[in-house]
Amino acid sequence: KRFPSVVWRDKRTGMVLIRSSQPMSSFLGLSYFTNHADVSLIEEIVNACNGDLFAKLQEEQRQSGHGNVVSGRCGHESSQGGNSNTRSLKVDGAQGSPLSDTSPVTNGCGESSRTFSCGDSNVPKKLAIVDCRSLAGVWGNSFKGGGTEDEVVYKCNIVHLDLANIHTVRDSFHKLRALCHSCVEGTFFKNLTGCMWLTYISALLRGANIVVELLYVMKRPVLVHCSDGWDRTSQIVSLSELMMDSYYRTLQGFQVLVEREWLHFGHKFGERGGHDPNCSDMNQISPVFLQFLDCVHQLILQYPA
Repeated sequence: KRFPSVVWRDKRTGMVLIRSSQPMSSFLGLSYFTNHADVSLIEEIVNACNGDLFAKLQEEQRQSGHGNVVSGRCGHESSQGGNSNTRSLKVDGAQGSPLSDTSPVTNGCGESSRTFSCGDSNVPKKLAIVDCRSLAGVWGNSFKGGGTEDEVVYKCNIVHLDLANIHTVRDSFHKLRALCHSCVEGTFFKNLTGCMWLTYISALLRGANIVVELLYVMKRPVLVHCSDGWDRTSQIVSLSELMMDSYYRTLQGFQVLVEREWLHFGHKFGERGGHDPNCSDMNQISPVFLQFLDCVHQLILQYPA
């Protein structure tokens, strides 16, 4: 119910960060259909990104005075030098198809590990979709009309971050709060591990780092979504922008970031924080924004500059 919206653009390459909700692509989990308008919108965004990249590469080749110019996709020219730089990225816990430049990446909260490569930067870039949910979460949503994109139809690669949902985060926070109120010397850190709060914080930071690697380093357009597009999506997109853009690390920029990525995209501050007097469903309470602020705190501690 949140159609794809561009929220950040890398001025160096023209690659963009996009956010949305899950596609409404199934009926009771039994059949799948494609919204062709949605596919066309995504395709045009990716084509525009590749057009920017080809134009920049062409200009660089003209300025350097060497390299062969060949025709690329999207009607633009791309430069083709002698050597192609290949870079590999190893990330733990992949769920989804391999992403080389024909695909890159994965999650950061699993047990397996895969290695992905980013080929010549002259190759037109394929869309990477970062789904914040697990594969099981996607399957569960398909019975309610949701689901995920078809990699062939959308011409994309999908990676699942397997982030905890609001109910799991709420339970973890309750355990953390209880631990802080009844701290027993000598057992605090053992019990802290059992709360899983820091595990979920770490998973969020790794997920944001994957988006940064894909967009900023590997130069690919990235679409981020969860189910509704206002909880985990806001977390990952906001953290990614903080990592990539120094403006959002200023007081004014941080205010703009929170207002746009959280307030304007419909995060339910009242419900999630338990402040809405009209909310009777206690299951909707979850410290999603507080979890994001803890991630920001961790970034400040680890990278104070």
